[in-house]
Amino acid sequence: MIKRRWFPGAAALSVLALSALSAHCSSSTTPQNFSQKDSGNEALLPDVGAADVSPDRAADTGGPGSDSAIDVAPTCGNPGQACCPGMKCSGASGCISMVCTCPSGSTGCGAACVDEQTDNMNCGGCGLECPSGCTAGECIVTLATGQLFGETLFVEGSDVYWMTAPAGDENGIYKVSTSGGSISTLVATGHPTGMVVAGSTIYYSDLEQNLRSVPTTGGTTTNIATGGTSDSTGQIAVNATNVYWTQGQLLTISIGGGTPATLNSSVANYGVLVTPTSLYWTNDGNIMTSDLDGGMATLLYGTTATQLVADSTYLYFLGEFAYPNKIPLAGGTVTTLGAASGSVYLAVDATNVYWTYEGSSTSSATGSVYSAPLVPPDGGATQKTIATGQYIPQGIGVDATSVYWVNSGDGAVRKATPK
Repeated sequence: MIKRRWFPGAAALSVLALSALSAHCSSSTTPQNFSQKDSGNEALLPDVGAADVSPDRAADTGGPGSDSAIDVAPTCGNPGQACCPGMKCSGASGCISMVCTCPSGSTGCGAACVDEQTDNMNCGGCGLECPSGCTAGECIVTLATGQLFGETLFVEGSDVYWMTAPAGDENGIYKVSTSGGSISTLVATGHPTGMVVAGSTIYYSDLEQNLRSVPTTGGTTTNIATGGTSDSTGQIAVNATNVYWTQGQLLTISIGGGTPATLNSSVANYGVLVTPTSLYWTNDGNIMTSDLDGGMATLLYGTTATQLVADSTYLYFLGEFAYPNKIPLAGGTVTTLGAASGSVYLAVDATNVYWTYEGSSTSSATGSVYSAPLVPPDGGATQKTIATGQYIPQGIGVDATSVYWVNSGDGAVRKATPK
């Protein structure tokens, strides 16, 4: 489990304080340590208007009756804090331009200069402890094992949910806390083939062409509908009133049950997504869109496309060569966000898209997990490697701090922090 420790931040020096510090440093031939207040993150400059700049004056506490003129500069010594030229700073930092400065490639955390790429106590940021070992600034933790053929994954609240694909009788729907712990089995029979987590309910399809639901806390499953022309299902989408899914056709039914309606009889082979006003689905790699009743279906994008997610402005999908892309919800220019061919699942948050890459071999751990900005920099698509050496990573999800995925090849459910 990753824990964050608190470090007092170094207060920014005002122009007045910097000027006062410069005057003090130049008036004293001996570097002096300024005292630190009891609060632990404040310090005092000596009264630069007085002739006395002795260590005793520098140690003025600024309490009642104090004659300190300025009470803004941080304690000398720690990285990011004020110092006089020639003064010894804490850790490996040195006094540069009257600020204790860490060497290139390291960051000031408290009184130390650390490498956030490898430091287990400051992994990817100050105070992020990583007991599993910090690699490239990421703390990768295994939350569950034994989940062979893991596919779709969702993060909802403080839990991670995933589905294992039909492989004999070894498949189901499971969950574990985002902090790790024991695995809960939510569905152990019926061969789930697709799922979505919506609030306190999981909707899933199975090989028997059923659409079912089960509470996220576990318990009795409910059969909502039977229909479709295929036992293979991709995504499932839910809004406030209906469930939408694909089983050889694009189908919908009221959340409360009833008779399923066929919205489109074309072969909807994987993705389906619902927004407040529109439906989106994939049909042999093409992205189609319509109103919520399935009427006036039009082609939004025509090439190889799978796995649809959206925000309020864009539709994100895995396109040609399985690169992550985005297109305006109303159609328009397609923007490629990353370049890891062979990607299979993706997720988005407010700033980034995240995706898994299966790897070059299905018999070894050559897969990776990536992220990229939703708005590419001027130089074009760029991506960050979050994890390598993964054995066929599949479903992926994110929360405020971490990214989660499930490996089909070795059955590991993992998270990386920071995301």
